[in-house]
Amino acid sequence: MVEKGGFAMGTSVHGRRRRVALAAVTAIVVAAGHVGAEAAPENKVLILGSTVTGGSSSLEATQAAAMGFQVDVVDGATWGAMTTEDFAAYRAIILGDPTCRGGTSSVTPAEQNAEIWSEAVAGNVIIVGTDPEWHWRYGGRAGARDLTQKGIALAAADEAKTGAYITLSCYYHGVAPMTPVPLLDGFGAFTVTGVGCYNNAHIVATHPALDGLTDASLSGWSCSVHEAFDSWPDLEFEVLAIARDFGGAYEAPDGSVGTPYILARGVRVISDIDLTPEEAVRRVTREHELAATVAEDDVPVVGTEVTFRVLDGPNAGTIGTASTDGDGIATFSYVGQAVGVDTVDATFVDSLGRNQRSNRVTVEWVACLEDGLDQLDGTPLEGVASGAIHDQVEPAATSVDPSIGDLVHEVNCTIVEPTEVMLENNLG
Repeated sequence: MVEKGGFAMGTSVHGRRRRVALAAVTAIVVAAGHVGAEAAPENKVLILGSTVTGGSSSLEATQAAAMGFQVDVVDGATWGAMTTEDFAAYRAIILGDPTCRGGTSSVTPAEQNAEIWSEAVAGNVIIVGTDPEWHWRYGGRAGARDLTQKGIALAAADEAKTGAYITLSCYYHGVAPMTPVPLLDGFGAFTVTGVGCYNNAHIVATHPALDGLTDASLSGWSCSVHEAFDSWPDLEFEVLAIARDFGGAYEAPDGSVGTPYILARGVRVISDIDLTPEEAVRRVTREHELAATVAEDDVPVVGTEVTFRVLDGPNAGTIGTASTDGDGIATFSYVGQAVGVDTVDATFVDSLGRNQRSNRVTVEWVACLEDGLDQLDGTPLEGVASGAIHDQVEPAATSVDPSIGDLVHEVNCTIVEPTEVMLENNLG
């Protein structure tokens, strides 16, 4: 069964195009210029000195150095003078724990230019609502050291993108619910509540960089949790760990209940339902199929109903249901009716009556594909006369014919009536 909201057709896409001769029936709007590749970050990390204890000898700096990174520790003035490009030169930005400091003065420099440094952070992010440095320095908690080391490893896991490891230390230890966190404004709106001291932690998402981190290693610190999140951009950030059974407003993907205190971008939820493919690019008006695999204790769950939901994007509101087959797999297909990126998940009710959620996946709907496979395929978009084609889509810069024109970007993928020149270029 499929329910669909109201859709509007769109045509704008980004990509590389050839300039071609066009019939007078329509025009292509272009922004001229060459598309250049961004430089990869260097093998180094950046630490705001006021957010750690001991500078280059801090827990954060020594753990990063042990992983082979050059560690640059800077003061507030240096941080404040840096540009987005300066921050993007680092594999990870670290805002650590100044040993359970109250108030937010330690992060004032980072609050003042939050939009600048966060713009550089396109990779993994981990945000921790506790004070690992204090518990390692004064409590000897191996889990606190491991959280720091593995958190930095997660932030730096993508060699092509800058990540971030951020702790909120004890900044919001006793605050009222829904207190804003200006430090994180560059990533969206976050609010926290003071937890006091809570010691029962439960991990609900994972990543290879976090292997070995367990509930036991995060629990029992005599204040494992200081602040927890009551709102955040939940389509971009997953909950990584919760204060288990502290409050009941949040139900994790695995069915456990508590209050989130570690959030992350780039992790995968832990649950008994898995949704694939994780990423896809499709032309509008074409069908896309998703498959959800359900297994409890590694045993396929047969005959259970799975609900598929388009949570965000041009096709938001689309819902479908299907039952799992003998292999525990349920499939769902839908047709994108507008250009944009959909975010989709799947849910089911497990044998204990808990509602479990899958990982979230994305589907990018485009007006035409950059691999050229849909050119002259004989299937024009709905409402377009037979014989109409897309403007030429260039698959790689190296194959551009200089006689046709320079690379351009930010163009409308316009449907036009074919001319002799266009047909020659597309078929040549």
